[in-house]
Amino acid sequence: MSDLAPAAFGGTAGQGEWKILQDFLEKPADVDGTASKLESSAAKAFKKQ
Repeated sequence: MSDLAPAAFGGTAGQGEWKILQDFLEKPADVDGTASKLESSAAKAFKKQ
């Protein structure tokens, strides 16, 4: 979570980083899957900048 992250990744409730981390809190066993989702979502958000 950074102020340098695009809003599409980290600043929009219910999307991107927020949603992925909320999903992780519901099912914390999938650490690798969560990391992959975060990487993918961040890559897409930073491309749109």
